[in-house]
Amino acid sequence: MLSKNRLFTFIALWIVVLLVAACVAQAQSESGPTSQSASEQVAAVAGDSAVADTHPKGDSHDEDAHGDEAEHADEASIAESHHMEGDDHMAGEHMADAGHMESTEHSEGGAHAEGEEHGVPAEAMAVENPVTVTAESIAAGAATYTQYCAVCHGNEGKGDGPGAAALNPKPADFSAEHVQVLSDGGLFWFISNGVPDSAMPPWGGILSEEQRWEVVNFLRTFKGE
Repeated sequence: MLSKNRLFTFIALWIVVLLVAACVAQAQSESGPTSQSASEQVAAVAGDSAVADTHPKGDSHDEDAHGDEAEHADEASIAESHHMEGDDHMAGEHMADAGHMESTEHSEGGAHAEGEEHGVPAEAMAVENPVTVTAESIAAGAATYTQYCAVCHGNEGKGDGPGAAALNPKPADFSAEHVQVLSDGGLFWFISNGVPDSAMPPWGGILSEEQRWEVVNFLRTFKGE
């Protein structure tokens, strides 16, 4: 059986051990949550910082994306505008070309129709005048006209020369539209071959080719009189 001293000593040791354990437990209970809370705060702060870093980048990315979209939209708008302008320009050119062709065809068609109506072959109507219209060629044509033509057609080309009174049909009025509408080739054909069933003789065997073309240039001076 233990002695009283040993028993007291044993109990005292256990009391000390229990007190130490209690102090340690209390210290851990007080410091543990605080440390954990601090750790959570650090983690939270770190998380907030990461989120804060992420959002600006995201915003910047969004802004860049919107900027790119706006830029592409502007480029598409400009390209479409240029395309529309190009289409309008091309349409205008086609209309102008069509108007020019129509005008040319109408003019040529009118001359050819007059030529056919007067019995001038189409190939003769298509012949171009090789003598350039100059003051010299007109003066030369006027001299030939005065010598050979004015007696019937008159000095002003009205078909009222001194020899016209006895003629039937009357000589042509060179200022008349149905005469001036003929091409140079058509007038040259009439001068060269004469007018059937009239007093107009063929001058092809009398006047040179150059003289006949010079007369054509002179006859154009009667236009509009």
